[in-house]
Amino acid sequence: YENKGLGSKDVILTENYKIPYCGTNNMNTIIISSVGTGKTRGFLKSNLIQKGCSFVITDTKGDLYQEFAAYLQSSCFGDVYDVKLIDLKNPEYSHCYNPFQYIHNEEDVVNFAMSLAANTSQDPKDMFWVNSAANLIASMVFFIFETRNSEEWNLRSLIDVFDNYIKHSDGGRLSKMNRYKNAVESLPEDSMAKK
Repeated sequence: YENKGLGSKDVILTENYKIPYCGTNNMNTIIISSVGTGKTRGFLKSNLIQKGCSFVITDTKGDLYQEFAAYLQSSCFGDVYDVKLIDLKNPEYSHCYNPFQYIHNEEDVVNFAMSLAANTSQDPKDMFWVNSAANLIASMVFFIFETRNSEEWNLRSLIDVFDNYIKHSDGGRLSKMNRYKNAVESLPEDSMAKK
């Protein structure tokens, strides 16, 4: 903060002495204090009203979202913010991430499958099992693209394909893996799921 004329890099903020959060520099801030000490009222709300920079806010009660989302998305008061809500308690109201939206070609499928396999492997150093899992995941992703509507291109469908065709089953019937192989074999010869 020396370049702001404060004389020291360590500054204690009080009721009468404040540093504006938003500025030209990348000034990241974390505020930790006990309940009722004015973190929200004294710092966060005043900076949200200024709309001068980006925010990631933990709002466990949802009060700030209710109070500020419409204001931040409004063009009447300057910058327009793209407000995203991640609600783990009520996921139906939450924004979500669908990695299938970023898959546009074969290379994207392979990268997604390899990333998923490597990050879920118990021993990522053993590349034989990681590569085997990645090949199966890639095949299932292509299977989804080729057999389902675009609204179903998501991780839920990947889990469904795994549960319905791959996951081990009990009993003397045709194993689920064989059912998956049969389903893939029924696709056209140029199917990417067969590769």
